[in-house]
Amino acid sequence: MIQHLRQIDLSNNFLNGSLPNTIFNSSQLQVLSLSNNVISGELPELVGNLTNLKLLNLSDNAFAGLIPEKLPTLPNLTVVSLKSNYFSGSVPTGFNHVEILDLSSNLLNGSLPNDFGGENLRYLNLSYNKISGTIPLAFAKQISGNTTVDLSFNNLTGPIPGSEALLNQKTEFLSGNADLCAIVVGDLAGMALLALIILFIYQHREKRYTNPKPNMNASVSSNSEKKEETVSRQVVDVRTVTLTPSLPCSCLTIKEEETSEATSSDSDRESNTAVDIIGAQNGNTLVIVDGETNLELKTLLKASAYILGNSHVSIVYKAVLEDGRAFAVRRIGECKIQRMKEFENQVRAIAKLRHPNLVKLRGFCWGQDDKLLICDYVPNGSLATMGYRRGGTCSLKLSLEGRLKIAKGVARGLAFIHEKKHVHGNVKPSNILLNSEMEAVISDFGVDRLLTVGLMAYQAPETFKNIKASNKWDVYSFGVVLLELLTGRVLLERELEQWHEPGSVEEEKNRVLKMADVAIKCDMETRESVLLAWFKLGLSCACPVPQKRPSMKEALQILDKIHAATLN
Repeated sequence: MIQHLRQIDLSNNFLNGSLPNTIFNSSQLQVLSLSNNVISGELPELVGNLTNLKLLNLSDNAFAGLIPEKLPTLPNLTVVSLKSNYFSGSVPTGFNHVEILDLSSNLLNGSLPNDFGGENLRYLNLSYNKISGTIPLAFAKQISGNTTVDLSFNNLTGPIPGSEALLNQKTEFLSGNADLCAIVVGDLAGMALLALIILFIYQHREKRYTNPKPNMNASVSSNSEKKEETVSRQVVDVRTVTLTPSLPCSCLTIKEEETSEATSSDSDRESNTAVDIIGAQNGNTLVIVDGETNLELKTLLKASAYILGNSHVSIVYKAVLEDGRAFAVRRIGECKIQRMKEFENQVRAIAKLRHPNLVKLRGFCWGQDDKLLICDYVPNGSLATMGYRRGGTCSLKLSLEGRLKIAKGVARGLAFIHEKKHVHGNVKPSNILLNSEMEAVISDFGVDRLLTVGLMAYQAPETFKNIKASNKWDVYSFGVVLLELLTGRVLLERELEQWHEPGSVEEEKNRVLKMADVAIKCDMETRESVLLAWFKLGLSCACPVPQKRPSMKEALQILDKIHAATLN
């Protein structure tokens, strides 16, 4: 019956092992899609039997060895994706029929071939391999001018050939090759625009100084000068950012840590001394924003308050009311917002996002000197208080299933935030709280709108460039947390950099076995594929290149499959 199959699509499962040879007996097969599994072994030359094959997608698996020589010769093959595997050897030749070819994130080496083919290509991705040498002119000329070609992050050297295909590419598609030199069309346009701006400013300044207007009001002149100087500074800043190399990945390089609303429980860092939350100031106003919490200002001010933690911008308390209810209260000294109505609008916008894996924001108290944010108190502390050690070997006291439960909770919460078109921006263990059921509850969402949080650990490398916030920032932070759940300890920056260096399947397995927390090593023999998939997901999320990271929705889907595999 397999001989008459036309399509096989088993993508996004948790299949492991190697491909059975019987699959290559399907002479009528047109589509073979097995992406996002953990299939290993080599892709045999028997793939050459699939003469009717049009689409081959084996991406995001653990295939190794050489790419079969017969693969490019299949007469009907138009779409090939082998990305994110461990294929090695040189780049194959003879791709005369393929239109879409993605061989990125493998271990391909050697130089680019002169007889590559590629006349019909519309998309070619060879990024994140180990390809070296110069780009042959013959290779470049075989590719049409409207083809997207990504050669980034290899070891290519020398000048870029003057072919239309390569000169039309975006700068990032050729980046990551330290010794590759050329100016592409995008660079020329950018440099020309920058030159025009600088020339305009220069001429404007010269004109003002050489031809002063006698009737101009002095204050207007002063304001104009200030505006002009501001523009000039902005131009210099843009140039500085453009020419400054990217900062390295950031894991845990910043010592001071922002404390979440309910980062600790009664059993960890809570002070035993009751203190005043806000003091006996006049003019304090309490506003409840969730429509269900019954709380008065005088009741809150009478509460017993215990310090949970503090930072340079706020103090977090556990406030216990006379009726036994407990809230987490963040006291803000220096606030971004100076008007109560604007502050209330921001708090209400934050409170609108309700999800089981997000801490509920109940209200706020506005005072002349201090502001309070009132949230649910989460009783079991945070992930940061579960036994993490900086660079140590102390085990995190959680089972494999418990860690997956926490990871899925965080993923659900972040996926919800992203679905609502928001970004958290400060995902870290101390902001991942644990409720009475040991479910993850994310805190501190939206706090950056109210106070200056600053650059913190677990943030993606691109956050240092002061660009617009992206949900990919949260994905990066989640990836680091995911890897720390696997290791049971805080990661060092150099470890994450080393893990991103490609290796063989066996090397990857050895890495996982070596780095995994001793508390879950008893599961290793039967769950190696689970741990390998976990490791790959963590690295994928914590990739230094934002475009390479999955979405939180995709990460959650993979975690669901990993969890299902642990139950088998």
